[in-house]
Amino acid sequence: MCGVFALAMAWSIHPLREPVYHGCSMSEWVARSRSADGSSFEPSEEVREALVVIGTNNLRLLVRFISYDPGKSPFIPLFRVLPRRVNLMSIFDFVTEDEERRNKLAESAQEVFHALGPLGTPAVPELSRILRSAGIIPGYRALHALDYIGEPSLPAIISTARLTNSASRFLAIRSLWAHTNSPEALKFLTEATADCDPHVREDAAEALTGNELY
Repeated sequence: MCGVFALAMAWSIHPLREPVYHGCSMSEWVARSRSADGSSFEPSEEVREALVVIGTNNLRLLVRFISYDPGKSPFIPLFRVLPRRVNLMSIFDFVTEDEERRNKLAESAQEVFHALGPLGTPAVPELSRILRSAGIIPGYRALHALDYIGEPSLPAIISTARLTNSASRFLAIRSLWAHTNSPEALKFLTEATADCDPHVREDAAEALTGNELY
Protein backbone atom coordinates (compact mmCIF):
# COMPACT_ATOMS: atom_id res chain seq x y z
CA MET A 1 0.00 0.00 0.00
CA CYS A 2 2.84 2.39 0.76
CA GLY A 3 4.21 1.76 -2.71
CA VAL A 4 0.82 2.50 -4.27
CA PHE A 5 0.52 5.79 -2.42
CA ALA A 6 4.09 6.73 -3.40
CA LEU A 7 3.29 6.06 -7.04
CA ALA A 8 0.07 8.03 -6.73
CA MET A 9 1.94 11.03 -5.37
CA ALA A 10 4.62 10.86 -8.06
CA TRP A 11 1.95 10.58 -10.77
CA SER A 12 -0.07 13.51 -9.47
CA ILE A 13 2.80 16.01 -9.22
CA HIS A 14 3.42 15.87 -12.96
CA PRO A 15 0.17 17.24 -14.42
CA LEU A 16 -0.04 17.58 -18.17
CA ARG A 17 -0.14 21.19 -19.24
CA GLU A 18 -1.65 21.96 -22.60
CA PRO A 19 -0.69 25.00 -24.65
CA VAL A 20 -2.68 28.19 -24.29
CA TYR A 21 -3.36 30.88 -26.91
CA HIS A 22 -5.09 34.19 -26.18
CA GLY A 23 -6.23 32.91 -22.80
CA CYS A 24 -7.84 29.68 -24.06
CA SER A 25 -6.40 26.18 -23.81
CA MET A 26 -5.87 23.91 -26.79
CA SER A 27 -8.86 21.77 -25.78
CA GLU A 28 -11.07 24.85 -25.58
CA TRP A 29 -10.06 25.96 -29.07
CA VAL A 30 -10.63 22.44 -30.41
CA ALA A 31 -14.11 22.36 -28.83
CA ARG A 32 -14.90 25.59 -30.67
CA SER A 33 -13.78 24.05 -33.97
CA ARG A 34 -16.62 21.53 -34.14
CA SER A 35 -20.07 22.04 -35.64
CA ALA A 36 -23.04 22.55 -33.31
CA ASP A 37 -23.78 18.82 -33.22
CA GLY A 38 -20.08 17.95 -32.94
CA SER A 39 -20.10 15.86 -36.11
CA SER A 40 -17.77 17.91 -38.30
CA PHE A 41 -14.71 20.15 -38.20
CA GLU A 42 -15.90 23.68 -38.98
CA PRO A 43 -13.50 26.20 -37.41
CA SER A 44 -13.96 29.90 -37.87
CA GLU A 45 -11.02 31.96 -39.14
CA GLU A 46 -10.15 32.88 -35.55
CA VAL A 47 -10.26 29.29 -34.33
CA ARG A 48 -8.23 27.94 -37.26
CA GLU A 49 -5.59 30.62 -36.69
CA ALA A 50 -5.42 29.68 -33.00
CA LEU A 51 -5.06 25.97 -33.75
CA VAL A 52 -2.36 26.60 -36.35
CA VAL A 53 -0.38 28.78 -33.95
CA ILE A 54 -0.75 26.24 -31.13
CA GLY A 55 0.21 23.38 -33.43
CA THR A 56 3.24 24.86 -35.17
CA ASN A 57 4.67 25.97 -31.83
CA ASN A 58 4.03 22.66 -30.07
CA LEU A 59 4.41 19.80 -32.56
CA ARG A 60 6.46 17.65 -30.20
CA LEU A 61 3.96 18.18 -27.41
CA LEU A 62 1.04 17.23 -29.69
CA VAL A 63 2.84 14.01 -30.62
CA ARG A 64 3.48 13.30 -26.96
CA PHE A 65 -0.22 13.71 -26.18
CA ILE A 66 -1.19 11.41 -29.06
CA SER A 67 1.27 8.74 -27.89
CA TYR A 68 -0.61 8.24 -24.62
CA ASP A 69 -1.62 4.59 -24.28
CA PRO A 70 -4.20 3.97 -21.52
CA GLY A 71 -3.42 0.26 -21.71
CA LYS A 72 0.06 0.94 -20.32
CA SER A 73 -1.01 2.81 -17.20
CA PRO A 74 1.28 1.81 -14.29
CA PHE A 75 -1.81 1.40 -12.14
CA ILE A 76 -3.35 -1.44 -14.14
CA PRO A 77 -0.98 -4.16 -12.82
CA LEU A 78 -1.39 -2.80 -9.29
CA PHE A 79 -5.18 -2.77 -9.41
CA ARG A 80 -5.20 -6.34 -10.68
CA VAL A 81 -3.53 -7.60 -7.52
CA LEU A 82 -5.10 -5.27 -4.96
CA PRO A 83 -8.38 -6.25 -3.30
CA ARG A 84 -11.45 -4.81 -5.02
CA ARG A 85 -12.42 -2.86 -1.89
CA VAL A 86 -9.05 -1.07 -2.12
CA ASN A 87 -9.45 -0.28 -5.83
CA LEU A 88 -12.82 1.32 -5.12
CA MET A 89 -11.46 3.72 -2.49
CA SER A 90 -12.06 7.38 -3.36
CA ILE A 91 -8.36 8.16 -3.01
CA PHE A 92 -7.87 6.48 -6.39
CA ASP A 93 -10.43 8.64 -8.20
CA PHE A 94 -7.53 10.69 -9.53
CA VAL A 95 -6.51 7.69 -11.67
CA THR A 96 -9.77 7.80 -13.64
CA GLU A 97 -9.68 11.59 -13.80
CA ASP A 98 -6.09 11.57 -15.04
CA GLU A 99 -6.87 8.99 -17.74
CA GLU A 100 -9.84 11.04 -18.92
CA ARG A 101 -7.66 14.15 -19.06
CA ARG A 102 -4.92 12.38 -21.03
CA ASN A 103 -7.40 10.85 -23.46
CA LYS A 104 -9.01 14.25 -23.98
CA LEU A 105 -5.62 15.81 -24.68
CA ALA A 106 -4.81 13.03 -27.16
CA GLU A 107 -8.08 13.59 -29.00
CA SER A 108 -7.56 17.35 -29.02
CA ALA A 109 -4.00 17.00 -30.30
CA GLN A 110 -5.26 14.78 -33.09
CA GLU A 111 -7.77 17.46 -34.10
CA VAL A 112 -5.12 20.18 -34.11
CA PHE A 113 -3.50 18.29 -37.01
CA HIS A 114 -6.82 18.70 -38.81
CA ALA A 115 -6.20 22.45 -38.82
CA LEU A 116 -2.48 22.12 -39.55
CA GLY A 117 -2.74 19.86 -42.60
CA PRO A 118 0.64 19.82 -44.43
CA LEU A 119 2.06 22.24 -41.83
CA GLY A 120 2.25 19.21 -39.56
CA THR A 121 4.71 17.44 -41.89
CA PRO A 122 7.69 17.74 -39.48
CA ALA A 123 5.78 15.45 -37.09
CA VAL A 124 5.41 12.64 -39.65
CA PRO A 125 8.46 10.59 -38.50
CA GLU A 126 7.31 10.48 -34.86
CA LEU A 127 3.66 9.90 -35.76
CA SER A 128 4.82 7.11 -38.05
CA ARG A 129 6.78 5.55 -35.19
CA ILE A 130 3.67 5.61 -32.99
CA LEU A 131 1.57 4.10 -35.77
CA ARG A 132 4.08 1.30 -36.38
CA SER A 133 5.02 0.31 -32.86
CA ALA A 134 2.60 1.70 -30.26
CA GLY A 135 -0.66 0.18 -29.07
CA ILE A 136 -3.83 0.20 -31.11
CA ILE A 137 -5.33 3.31 -29.44
CA PRO A 138 -2.36 5.68 -29.90
CA GLY A 139 -1.79 4.07 -33.32
CA TYR A 140 -5.36 4.91 -34.33
CA ARG A 141 -4.91 8.53 -33.24
CA ALA A 142 -1.54 8.82 -34.97
CA LEU A 143 -3.12 7.49 -38.16
CA HIS A 144 -5.82 10.16 -38.04
CA ALA A 145 -3.17 12.85 -37.55
CA LEU A 146 -1.21 11.48 -40.54
CA ASP A 147 -4.39 11.44 -42.62
CA TYR A 148 -4.99 15.09 -41.73
CA ILE A 149 -1.44 15.99 -42.80
CA GLY A 150 -2.20 14.50 -46.20
CA GLU A 151 0.13 13.59 -49.05
CA PRO A 152 3.44 14.00 -47.13
CA SER A 153 2.37 11.24 -44.73
CA LEU A 154 1.32 8.68 -47.34
CA PRO A 155 4.70 6.84 -47.52
CA ALA A 156 4.57 6.35 -43.73
CA ILE A 157 1.05 4.91 -43.90
CA ILE A 158 1.96 2.55 -46.74
CA SER A 159 5.10 1.48 -44.87
CA THR A 160 2.99 0.50 -41.86
CA ALA A 161 0.49 -1.29 -44.11
CA ARG A 162 3.35 -3.58 -45.18
CA LEU A 163 4.32 -4.56 -41.62
CA THR A 164 2.90 -7.97 -40.75
CA ASN A 165 3.87 -7.55 -37.08
CA SER A 166 2.27 -4.14 -36.50
CA ALA A 167 -0.92 -3.90 -34.46
CA SER A 168 -1.94 -0.97 -36.65
CA ARG A 169 -1.38 -2.68 -40.00
CA PHE A 170 -5.05 -3.14 -40.78
CA LEU A 171 -5.86 0.41 -39.71
CA ALA A 172 -3.26 1.65 -42.18
CA ILE A 173 -4.60 -0.53 -45.01
CA ARG A 174 -8.17 0.54 -44.35
CA SER A 175 -7.21 4.22 -44.39
CA LEU A 176 -5.91 3.96 -47.95
CA TRP A 177 -9.46 4.00 -49.33
CA ALA A 178 -9.11 7.79 -49.31
CA HIS A 179 -5.83 7.74 -51.26
CA THR A 180 -6.59 5.61 -54.31
CA ASN A 181 -5.75 8.60 -56.49
CA SER A 182 -2.14 8.12 -55.38
CA PRO A 183 -0.09 5.81 -57.65
CA GLU A 184 1.84 4.47 -54.63
CA ALA A 185 -1.32 3.67 -52.67
CA LEU A 186 -2.99 2.16 -55.73
CA LYS A 187 0.04 -0.02 -56.40
CA PHE A 188 0.12 -1.27 -52.81
CA LEU A 189 -3.61 -2.03 -52.70
CA THR A 190 -3.50 -3.82 -56.03
CA GLU A 191 -0.62 -6.00 -54.85
CA ALA A 192 -2.37 -6.57 -51.50
CA THR A 193 -5.35 -8.20 -53.22
CA ALA A 194 -3.01 -11.18 -53.71
CA ASP A 195 -1.66 -11.17 -50.13
CA CYS A 196 -1.47 -14.47 -48.25
CA ASP A 197 -3.65 -13.03 -45.47
CA PRO A 198 -7.35 -13.20 -46.45
CA HIS A 199 -8.19 -10.20 -44.26
CA VAL A 200 -5.58 -8.11 -46.08
CA ARG A 201 -6.98 -9.22 -49.44
CA GLU A 202 -10.51 -8.32 -48.35
CA ASP A 203 -9.58 -4.92 -46.94
CA ALA A 204 -7.49 -4.05 -50.01
CA ALA A 205 -10.35 -4.98 -52.33
CA GLU A 206 -12.78 -2.88 -50.30
CA ALA A 207 -10.41 0.08 -50.29
CA LEU A 208 -10.07 -0.13 -54.08
CA THR A 209 -13.84 0.23 -54.37
CA GLY A 210 -13.62 3.48 -52.39
CA ASN A 211 -15.42 2.19 -49.30
CA GLU A 212 -14.50 3.84 -46.01
CA LEU A 213 -13.59 1.00 -43.66
CA TYR A 214 -13.10 2.80 -40.33
